[in-house]
Amino acid sequence: MSIRVRLVLLFSLSAIAALAFFGFIAYDTAAQDNDKRETALLRQALAPLAPRLAAAVRAGHGIDPLLARWAGDYRGRLAVAVIGPDGTALHTSPNYRHFTAANRPGILWLAMPLPSVALTAHVGLDTEKDGAFSYLQQMRRSLLFAALIVAWLAGWAAMYLSRLIETLQAQKGALRHQALHDTLTDLANRTLLCQRLHEAVSGAAPPAATFALCFLDLNRFKEVNDTKGHLCGDRLLIVVGERLKRIVRKGDTVARLGGDEFAILLRDVGRPQTQTVAEAIIRSIEEDILIDDRAYSISCSVGVAMYPDHGREPQTLLMHADIAMYEAKGKGLAWRFFDEGLLQDGLLPAGRPDRPVCVLQEQAG
Repeated sequence: MSIRVRLVLLFSLSAIAALAFFGFIAYDTAAQDNDKRETALLRQALAPLAPRLAAAVRAGHGIDPLLARWAGDYRGRLAVAVIGPDGTALHTSPNYRHFTAANRPGILWLAMPLPSVALTAHVGLDTEKDGAFSYLQQMRRSLLFAALIVAWLAGWAAMYLSRLIETLQAQKGALRHQALHDTLTDLANRTLLCQRLHEAVSGAAPPAATFALCFLDLNRFKEVNDTKGHLCGDRLLIVVGERLKRIVRKGDTVARLGGDEFAILLRDVGRPQTQTVAEAIIRSIEEDILIDDRAYSISCSVGVAMYPDHGREPQTLLMHADIAMYEAKGKGLAWRFFDEGLLQDGLLPAGRPDRPVCVLQEQAG
């Protein structure tokens, strides 16, 4: 599931939860306000009735018709009873029993003592049809509009954040790619090659697992670069990189170490397969390279170090492949494997002021 989809779902669920929460608050507030309003209305309605009921009781007149008429004036939404000191209903309106049956919900009760007599008037109001739900029904357009606004804001926020995250991830990926790849050829650079070498060494289990490191240096490149300019030399290096990538497999690594030096890490190969690849590299490089309708002919020298025969550390393998390459170049060979005899004099190859370094850097992790 993509980041955008996850954010849209998260914001949508959050919006629904927020609407449900505020809807509950609105309903609870409406219910409380409605109860207060209805109680005030009951008190206002009962105020003139209480003296009349008290006067009728004192005069000994029948008050049941008065209660029935008063309840009828409110279309059955009111029930009235006169309660004696012992809690017995002495007089009731016709719908009083219906209001008190089975503890009906939505009935608001109010008791008011009758003046000058030891009686109490109980009045019940049916709020079920005209309560908080009615208030919410009146607000349905506002609630619907608010829901649409919240949903739009949630979707917009999710899309904006997802685009921001994707942009940051793309920038981070671009910076990491730039840190691990050669800017000219887009091949792996020395840092990435060292990382892959460390991974290959740590994942290998000799003697069953072997891999090869090829060190490649171009011949006659300096002549082209000096006579035809750096732009022509750069285009030639780009073509060489493309040819090398076509030769190796997907899991192998082609790296440019700088100048006209390249390195190739061949995973899970032995000497025969490595020799086949080295010969293919040489043939590919020796093919004419066309730049601006002009053919340029160059060649290369390849040195090969095998793991674990020629070293068990990335730095050692890179150094031995470099020594083998300079031995091949010095003796006019196209390629050669490293052997211990090349180290007998303990000297660097002629014309080589230093040897390549392969140190795993933190940023390459």
